[in-house]
Amino acid sequence: MIATIQNNLMSNFHTPSWLSNPHIQTVYPHLFRKVAAPLLFRERFETSDGDFFDVDMRIKEKSPIVVLLHGLEGSSMSTYIQGAAELFLQKGWGIAAINLRSCSGEINRRAQFYHSGWFEDLDRLVVSLRRHLVPIFGLGFSLGGNLMLKYSGSKTRSSFDAVMAVSAPIDLSSSTHSMRLWPARLYEKRFLRMLQRKMRKKTDTLLKEGIPVHKAQLAKTIREFDRYLTAHSYGFNDEEEYYQQASALPVLNRIRIPAHLLQSKDDPMLSSLCYPHQNSLPKNITCLYTQRGGHVGFVYGSRKERKYFAQEEAERFFDRCLELMNT
Repeated sequence: MIATIQNNLMSNFHTPSWLSNPHIQTVYPHLFRKVAAPLLFRERFETSDGDFFDVDMRIKEKSPIVVLLHGLEGSSMSTYIQGAAELFLQKGWGIAAINLRSCSGEINRRAQFYHSGWFEDLDRLVVSLRRHLVPIFGLGFSLGGNLMLKYSGSKTRSSFDAVMAVSAPIDLSSSTHSMRLWPARLYEKRFLRMLQRKMRKKTDTLLKEGIPVHKAQLAKTIREFDRYLTAHSYGFNDEEEYYQQASALPVLNRIRIPAHLLQSKDDPMLSSLCYPHQNSLPKNITCLYTQRGGHVGFVYGSRKERKYFAQEEAERFFDRCLELMNT
């Protein structure tokens, strides 16, 4: 039933000609989207390994909660997170926007930052939210989308009631190769600069852990950076082992809750493996692949009024899930 509804909605997303280019779709929200920051309250979670992560929350009594998860080097302040938070708060729902370690504006304590398949902090948050005894939905963007699906397919019993992923690189290895192609290479360079700048803030801590900081600092690609920093930090043999173990694609068939994947076929950062065929997936997982939308873009509407299809799609999906839970 959910799949039928989603397929019918696909025709509702049409980009105007001036927004049809995938790179305009990708960069437009970052440069021009204005969101009035919703009123959220920060809570710090101290972790058992001596580190911390921060969550910006606003919980409403007896209302569903949406956990929002950002992409690579994003945060709870990213415009797509702020926009989704505003939408669901206006709806009367609660919000918990998690910042992965080192992404809240304060560098974390331990050598490890975060990675695409490491979900211990996410699990800690969602389990803690269960005390409110309300439905809990997860919405992840890009890396956060992969992480949301990886978590849901790896846990014997997911703490979420439903999850949705947007522009998720569910096959990490092939997607890093896609980012090597021009002009997606420009995005890779930007991410690499951000990661290396952050790495320099705790060089001493990394060196004490035996991390080859110098090699990571000289990395020219995301794959090289992951080889020298991410793989070393988390005990993988190399970047390829990390990608294989962190990708959500191999565990999609293990997801037992309703899950929805929204991808654009012109996404410059995703490989062809990130678009699994609907028939290869269980009925509780639905996919919507649009012709346009770029990476975490999905902008449409007129020049005077821009709309963002991804958050609207999330609202429809979670509304339908809530309706089914209540029947």
